[in-house]
Amino acid sequence: MKYLKRNFFLKSRFPLCLVIFLFFSCTVEEQEKTLHNEELIAVNFDLGGEFSIAKLPLKNSDTLNTDLFAIQFYDQTGSPYAFVVGDNISEVSVDLYESQSYKIKATYVKEGKSKLYYWEQFNEWGGPFATRSNSGTVLNKTYYSSSNEIFPARAQVEAKEDYHWGKYSEIERFYGTTNFAPSSEVSSAQINLFRMAFGLKANLTLEDKNANIENLLLSIANGQFPREYTIPVSEGVGQIHIPFLTLAMPECSGCAVALDFALEEDYSENISISIGTAENPIRFFDEELVVKRNKTMVLNDTLVEQETNTGGFGN
Repeated sequence: MKYLKRNFFLKSRFPLCLVIFLFFSCTVEEQEKTLHNEELIAVNFDLGGEFSIAKLPLKNSDTLNTDLFAIQFYDQTGSPYAFVVGDNISEVSVDLYESQSYKIKATYVKEGKSKLYYWEQFNEWGGPFATRSNSGTVLNKTYYSSSNEIFPARAQVEAKEDYHWGKYSEIERFYGTTNFAPSSEVSSAQINLFRMAFGLKANLTLEDKNANIENLLLSIANGQFPREYTIPVSEGVGQIHIPFLTLAMPECSGCAVALDFALEEDYSENISISIGTAENPIRFFDEELVVKRNKTMVLNDTLVEQETNTGGFGN
């Protein structure tokens, strides 16, 4: 039986650390103090780590900064408390009750404004920045609600290229969560964001240099919408590098807490990949591979035409 020779390995990237420092003021509305019998603290944020959107000029921010972030707050009962979608963290302020405990979930999408779908009829960006009620959001404005919320931990993103919630979007996305209890003694908190993507790099060599193949077709299974890449072939060799593909979280793809599972150490998932031509997409290979969060899978392979449709790897 003829086969495809395989030799692949995983190459690490550095995780992103997003540090959120919370600074407090003593501005309190008298009515809220009376109703809750405790002090409201105005919390301001500063982001640090590998990048910081807080350092960008406020003027012309739409052209200078295309990144988007979202932060969702849950109170100590687990109910939604507040949320914000923004592009300039220096404009964000959230009022939290002193001595209350909050769960904070945050996500960050590089170049989100140019890569995510914007729903004009709802006046809001698509997932993971869409609200439960599709009520619309103004960037950097904090909304307080126990019934409306956003879902930073959902795996799928509504990308412009496939806003039908396709998997494996070419988007660099980060996610993290932490618990925080504000008080007069506690004036800062830290949350680490982790890259919710993997990379794929392939160096493919045709065993038959006279196969007269100008392009290879690499397909990543994605339900009824496979993600396909055309790889030009020169002298029997084709190469491709896809830096970022979002995790699919196949066991919990649509649930609101999907990315919480991806925070586990050495998280991995299976993806289905086929390599062939436009006429025969599985001509050389059709198999499941394992990818890991924040790692690039590198395939250095010699392509041998399959005799059957079952595919396989060889040594």
